[in-house]
Amino acid sequence: MAQVFLAAELSPTVQRRVLYRELRDRSDHPDAEALFAAVKQRLPDVSLATVYRNLRLFVEAGMATELKVEGSSSRWDGNTHRHHHLLCSACGDVSDFFSEELDQLGDSLELDRGFEVQGMDVRVTGLCGDCRTP
Repeated sequence: MAQVFLAAELSPTVQRRVLYRELRDRSDHPDAEALFAAVKQRLPDVSLATVYRNLRLFVEAGMATELKVEGSSSRWDGNTHRHHHLLCSACGDVSDFFSEELDQLGDSLELDRGFEVQGMDVRVTGLCGDCRTP
């Protein structure tokens, strides 16, 4: 993990390491408050402001992404590999999905139109299985 911080030119403070590990190990795309609660269990003196500040640093360094979801607070994703998201419009659940077809579309945009694709995140909205069940 130290290599990730060095590559991002961030000092690997205890707070950053704990927060990054928590974010990286989760797949539920938590909001900052959920991350704060989890980190606070290990580091009781951490502040919510510190969590927000470091999440923004992680995004700037390419270590995480911020998912701005309409009508709710930002969600955070520690998975920086190319993937896409399913968003439930009822419960707010966010989950990852992978699509070779969408990835190829991004690659073809770059080749066909001379456009430099720097990132691609397709967000599909609908109802998750739990919310569809009457």
